Amino acid sequence: MLSWKQINKKWFSTILISGNLLIAGIVLIFISFKDETIFPHSLEDYRIIGYHEEGPSHSVYSIQKSPNKLTLSYSLTSSRPDPFTAVVISKKDSTQTLVDLDDMNKIMFRIKAKKGKRIPVMLTFEEPSVNDTLKKHKRIAFEDEIQIGDKEEYELNLQNFKPADWWLRFHGKNQTDLRVFEYKNLKSIIIGSCKILKGGGNDEIEISEINIYHNNKPLIFKALLFTLCFNISVFFVFIFPVNKKIFVPVQATNIEPIDHEKLEAIKLFIGQKFSNPELNLHHAEDKLNINAKEINTILKQDLNSNFNQYLNMVRIIEAKNLLLQTHLPIAEIAVKCGYKHVTHFNRIFKGETNLSPKDFKLQHKV
Repeated sequence: MLSWKQINKKWFSTILISGNLLIAGIVLIFISFKDETIFPHSLEDYRIIGYHEEGPSHSVYSIQKSPNKLTLSYSLTSSRPDPFTAVVISKKDSTQTLVDLDDMNKIMFRIKAKKGKRIPVMLTFEEPSVNDTLKKHKRIAFEDEIQIGDKEEYELNLQNFKPADWWLRFHGKNQTDLRVFEYKNLKSIIIGSCKILKGGGNDEIEISEINIYHNNKPLIFKALLFTLCFNISVFFVFIFPVNKKIFVPVQATNIEPIDHEKLEAIKLFIGQKFSNPELNLHHAEDKLNINAKEINTILKQDLNSNFNQYLNMVRIIEAKNLLLQTHLPIAEIAVKCGYKHVTHFNRIFKGETNLSPKDFKLQHKV
């Protein structure tokens, strides 16, 4: 029959494997692999144009397009307080959506600029509340910016995009009324000239990749952390169980190994609960779901003792250990071993050893 330790290891392996498979399954269910490449892409699908301020004395730009690179070269006018220019990427058919942002949370740009350090990025969507067909800037614009540094790849969180101030002023809207995650059908991406480049300045922005996707790193990290905690918990529960030490009488160790799970369960229960003075056969019957008569039969057949006899054996073994290994008073040892009264403990102990607890301690003192 399997020992308690072997049973623990068996359950440890089963639960560990099952738990890890379950965690992996949950992660796979909730992880989204959605990914949409805007550029590089076939230029036949897109309308790529530039724009600048309205009216005379505007900024000047040029756009060079190739399948693998977009380059916006511009020179900002010094005749206006806030000069700007930009490149706009949208579908050729204006009724079509550039990309569905449902379940997306990141947009990545592979971009570099010769001079610019703060490159604005705008995402535009249809805004149902602006239904005047003659009104300009009907599409709502959400804005964030790329802080250009030494790297070429930059990731923006879609949740960080805010309604552009100029759009809010133009339509008399309140920023708190609008959230980017409420919009799904992206119509265009606009990449503008550097915010801090003054009039008369010029620059060149080179774009080689735009990708929108769902970033799963936070979820994967949490899943790995949870898996680690789960594995550690299972390891300590099943390999190092925190249980009361089980004392088995010497007589029991001299018999042949017993192929009987109920016997092991009875021995384990008594080994854990012997310090309870109220412990009796009926408690064992209730907790183990084994008939009281069957408990006594099993113990009598295999250990040549009934429930009370075996319980007393375990208690006396514990008492001997405490008498020899500690300096506790005899009355306290009696309580720790499940006896309410020291006189009863003394009588049972002497009946088992032919010595009182005090004499036993003196006789075996080193």
